[in-house]
Order: sequence, then C-alpha cells, then structure tokens
Amino acid sequence: MSNEILNSSDAQRICTLGGVEQKRLCGKLIELKDLEKTLDIAIKDVTQASKDEYFWRAMEVSAKLVQVTCDLTIAVLEEAAEKVGVQVGAKAISVTYDVAKMVVDAMNGDVTAKKALIYSANAKVDGVTAILSSRGSTYGKVLGHTKVLVNLANDLYEYWESRGKETITTTSSLVGARKTAYGQLIRIRQQIRETSDALSASGL
Repeated sequence: MSNEILNSSDAQRICTLGGVEQKRLCGKLIELKDLEKTLDIAIKDVTQASKDEYFWRAMEVSAKLVQVTCDLTIAVLEEAAEKVGVQVGAKAISVTYDVAKMVVDAMNGDVTAKKALIYSANAKVDGVTAILSSRGSTYGKVLGHTKVLVNLANDLYEYWESRGKETITTTSSLVGARKTAYGQLIRIRQQIRETSDALSASGL
C-alpha cells in the first residue's frame, strides 16, 4: 500500500476521478486500463482549459500518466520475455511491482528529470523484440505498437523540455505551442489504445 501524498492538487483530483488514487490508497493493483481511464480525464482537462496556465498544468499530469503507462506496458512485455526463459537484465519495474509507488514517483517528480524507463525504452523494446521473435512469439503486433508509443512519448517529452518549462509559467497565449503539444498527446492516446488492444488480443 502506498500512503504517500500526491503533491499536486491537479494530479490528486485527476487520479481520484480515474479511480487510481482509491486503488493506490487501498493497496489494490493499478492496471493499464486504470491508467487509460485516468489519462482520458486528464486529456479532457487539457481540451477544456481556458487559460494557458490550466492547459500546461493538465498537460503535465497527462505527460506523467503517459510515462507510467509506457513503463507498465514495457514491464508486461519484459515478463512475457522471461516466461520464454530469457532474463531481460535489470528491470525498472515488473507487473508485480508496487505500481502505486510508481504513480506517486511520476506525479511528484519532474517531467524533465528523465528518471523513468521511457528514456531508454527504445533499446529495451528492441531487446524484448529480439527475444520474443527468436522464440517464435506471436507478440509482434504488440511490440510494434509499443515501439511507436515510446517514440511518440519521447517526442512529447522533448517538446515539453524545450517549450513546456517556459510556457507553463507564461501568461501569453501561445496558441501554436498548445496545438503542437495537444496534437502529440492525442496521437499518443490513440497509440496507447492500439497497444492495449494488441495486448488484450495476445493474451498478455
């Protein structure tokens, strides 16, 4: 059970509406579907934001939820690789890891800190792909979707690092920056949906 406090009131509200906060406090396993539901709520906040400040605050929570979703998706694939008898090296997390703590670490951390698995995930996904493919695995579609997801997420984080940090504190209406960030987020959400569907179809 993770009883640490979410520092951001925005993150706390969104995670509560999505059911993640209740599961976290009760010690229940947080699943990918829970993160997806919570991300949809954060994206709704992004869509409805009337001011730049509200927009970037909602974008920050969304970016952190994307981070956790990517981490957990790759952990599922790592465990699938281990089931065929191959160790994937040092793992950042596993499906049995305290996902609640992972949520807290992401929400209370800095989007630009680059502490999460996502920043080395391309190599991770390539390694898992090689392992599963060599064993005749049928997870090719899942792996392909995951790699696209990781690349899209990295693009978002790079954009956040170059623009988000300055725009989150500005009062000017940077319409172009908002459109770019929002467009990236929507593409990521669609890719998460496709990855999740592929995971379900594969039986993982």
